[in-house]
Parts: sequence; structure tokens; C-alpha cells
Amino acid sequence: MGNNLKIIRSNSGKTQKQVAEELGISLSAYRTYEQGTRRLTDELLLQLSTYFSVSVDSILGSKFSASLSSPSFLEDSEMRSIVNAAVSEMNKEDRQQFKKLLESYMALSSTGRKQLADSADTMNRSGKYKRFGNIAKSNVSASSHSRAKTA
Repeated sequence: MGNNLKIIRSNSGKTQKQVAEELGISLSAYRTYEQGTRRLTDELLLQLSTYFSVSVDSILGSKFSASLSSPSFLEDSEMRSIVNAAVSEMNKEDRQQFKKLLESYMALSSTGRKQLADSADTMNRSGKYKRFGNIAKSNVSASSHSRAKTA
């Protein structure tokens, strides 16, 4: 993880001191995160993800992380926003389930992925499994609404 954070920071053109100051943490604390001798809190992990505009997986080094130079990753700020919003409201158990879902999704063929998405949409539309206050959906609606206003 630490090496990933160092690479992400280097690719951003920022120094350790700049990042630490802009995040409001000490330089020595930030260095320990990059060295991997100190574990990131969930809050700081999300803060770093947002700060560098990368996925949490990119920082953690998951096999599903997007390439930082990938045009689709760089251009898809709405997707990063949705994922960050969703993950930020998840507890540890929810994050583990989310990870399991992503791993399963990535193992499927394109037909399987479509069927999974269709099934999830059907479950969502039924209302049977809905929960109150979907932050990711509300963030998408808000961003779409603000784009419509500026157009």
C-alpha cells in the first residue's frame, strides 16, 4: 500500500510536505503511511482517494485498481464520485460485501455482468430491498441537476 501511495503522489507532482500540509497532517505521519509502517484510517484513505482523484483500490493495491494514466479513469470523475460517496458511508461489513461483489463481478463474462446488473436493477425497482437515503444515487442526481442548470 505504501509504495502505491508514493507512486500516486509522485505521479501527481506533489511532495510529501505539500500533501501533508494540504491534508492537515504532520509530515512525519504522512511519511509513515508511504513507508507502510503506519496503517491508514478509513477516513484518511477516503480523503487521500479524493485528494488524488484515484480509487481507494489504487491506494490499497487491489488487483482491480484502475491505471492512473488510463483515459477512462481520468475522465470518469462521476464514477469516482459515486464510488467514493458509497464507500464513505459503508461500515466495515458493508465494505467487505462490496469487495466481494466487485470480485464476483470481475470474474463474470460480459453476459454475466449484464445479467447481474439487470438483476440488481430489478431488486432495486421492486422496492423490497431498498433502504432510506441512498447517498450515491443522490449525489448523481445532484450532479446531473447542476450540469443541467449550467447548460
